[in-house]
Amino acid sequence: MNAPMLGILGARRYAEGIFPDRTISVVPTAFGDQPVIMIRHEENDIVWIPRFGWGDDTPADQVNHRAMIAAFYLLGVDRVITLNGFGTMDTQRIPVGQWAVLADRLKLFNWGPLTMFTGPGWIRAD
Repeated sequence: MNAPMLGILGARRYAEGIFPDRTISVVPTAFGDQPVIMIRHEENDIVWIPRFGWGDDTPADQVNHRAMIAAFYLLGVDRVITLNGFGTMDTQRIPVGQWAVLADRLKLFNWGPLTMFTGPGWIRAD
């Protein structure tokens, strides 16, 4: 049985710093073209999507989440994690570099579609 394929949403510069051997490509999706970084680490395939674009400068409200999710799906990603930490972590209780698993989350914005499972381009309709 093959190892699950991992997807990571994170800043491009982290992928470049951690994984020097990588391939950059673009995945066409029904929601737009999505740049991806393909990584082979030991026996694992990793798909890294630069969450805020190649320059890490795309504003959060302009991130194309639908294209990201569709690209992961089309590439066969089984699990996705995201790197996050906008200065809100208590570094005395949770040191930098530690894993934190959220039990709950708040969605602080409500613009844009709340789902990708409607209308043309729905990935399961293809």
